[in-house]
Amino acid sequence: MDKTRGEVVYSALSQTAESSQGPIRKLLEQHGYEYHPFWITNMIIVKNADSKLLQILHERSDIESIQKLPPVIFDMETPRPVHEKHLNGTPVWSVDLVKAPAAWKKGAKGKGIVVGVVDTGVNYKHKALFPKYRGRNGNHNYNWMDHTSARSCKDAPCDPNGHGSHVCGTMVGSEPSRTVGIAPEAEFIACRPDTSFNAVPWTKCLQWMAAPTDLQGNKPDPSKRPHVIGNSWGFFQKVEAFDQAIKSLHAAGVFVVFAAGNEGSRCKSLRHPGQNEEVFTVGATATRSTNIVSFSSRGPAHTHNNAKPNIAAPGQSITSCANVGDGYRDMSGTSMATPAVVGGIAVVLSAKPHLKGDIAGIRKVMQDSANKIESSDCNSPSRHPNNVYGWGFMNLEKAVA
Repeated sequence: MDKTRGEVVYSALSQTAESSQGPIRKLLEQHGYEYHPFWITNMIIVKNADSKLLQILHERSDIESIQKLPPVIFDMETPRPVHEKHLNGTPVWSVDLVKAPAAWKKGAKGKGIVVGVVDTGVNYKHKALFPKYRGRNGNHNYNWMDHTSARSCKDAPCDPNGHGSHVCGTMVGSEPSRTVGIAPEAEFIACRPDTSFNAVPWTKCLQWMAAPTDLQGNKPDPSKRPHVIGNSWGFFQKVEAFDQAIKSLHAAGVFVVFAAGNEGSRCKSLRHPGQNEEVFTVGATATRSTNIVSFSSRGPAHTHNNAKPNIAAPGQSITSCANVGDGYRDMSGTSMATPAVVGGIAVVLSAKPHLKGDIAGIRKVMQDSANKIESSDCNSPSRHPNNVYGWGFMNLEKAVA
């Protein structure tokens, strides 16, 4: 990663936030309100804001907007155990279907690329994940952050839920006897937000990805940021502040991927920020198939006329890492398709290192190389890209070529 680029973005944004937020922070402290400031969006989230405070804030000229934050959502079906006979040493079917092994034969396995996991945590001791964790030497600073209220995983990665371990496994998971990850030589770092649907820790994780910190949340270092981050979560309404966070990450050269959502087969069912024109949004296809799965959210977006999602990848009955021991399990959702694309981007960047930080260039390669699948559903502006598959189904053999 371009070290200077990240430092310039961090310095500019943090200095702007410090100078412009000062009077507001002082006001909130005087009135006894709990708040959380953010430099990545120049935003202050206030807990339990009442009508009295809102009236005071509305009268100020140094506040651009006041918004109510919606709950954060991610979907997880009841996980199913995986029979060992289905893991016979070869890559799982979803890895084969996106032509990852063909890319590996060209030497593109994600080496030198760091992916970021913003999810429920990671079972980093899983034998398919431990060699890929950037903090595997025991130094969790800048490689892990627990932003939950209880901080039960404070000192080292863990995953009480299981969603994040599965997601991480699809990005990078492999061991000598089996491969579930798309980029088996990439490394990962992770941030765990609060799954109580509080927006504060999710914002903190996006900020942490732009400039990772030590375990105490101090000494931010933008040179430690990942190349690409996966977000298998979203909102049901637009939040401009999160759009700004994505712009800031892109400015720092971090490619941002979001799940389309699981509200299909309704049209115009995409979640935010997946509707954002700048976000790379992923839809899900059915088991062992390139056909869209019924639950995958579709466009068109509410905010612009471009087709969404951008691309499709396997998302039903995906085998990946469990959050306990070294086991595996199947899960479904656009949550499972999204990390496949994150891993795919890591593969492409290892083959084309000149694309690191080139947001438009990465997008173009992934879209142009996809297997085009036509659809006229959901008022698609053209047969491809369209509002069901976007530009088509991810093909890594073509992408690295």
